[in-house]
Amino acid sequence: MRIRRLIQRGLYYVQTGALLGGLPLALLNFATIFYYNAVANISFLKNIFTDFYLFVILSGTFFVLFFGLLGYTFKRKTKFYSSAIEVDVDSNPYMRHKLTPTSVPMYEAWVELLEKNGIDCEKIKVLLRNSESTKYGGT
Repeated sequence: MRIRRLIQRGLYYVQTGALLGGLPLALLNFATIFYYNAVANISFLKNIFTDFYLFVILSGTFFVLFFGLLGYTFKRKTKFYSSAIEVDVDSNPYMRHKLTPTSVPMYEAWVELLEKNGIDCEKIKVLLRNSESTKYGGT
């Protein structure tokens, strides 16, 4: 059993390393193609980027700054990130059968509040039972 787990873990690390190593290689491939097909044939850009390594350094710095700013804007300054998280939570198939232990007390309180107002909460109680709620018959 340990050898099988070791093989699985080793393959996972190889896959992760290949993915991490593939990105820089793909970017370098794109930079090479773009430089020799576009920059080298346009005299204005050829005067700015006299050598390929200068183009790679400047464009790499620009891309890191640009995508860092784009990620910061997406996560902190817009509502798109929180909407994406809501969609992920709603589309998670496990949320339909079981809740995380930290959210069980909140759902128990919601059931009490909703039942005081005459709303049927049987589906939520089933979800709470599956989530090991001691209040609604879980283990």
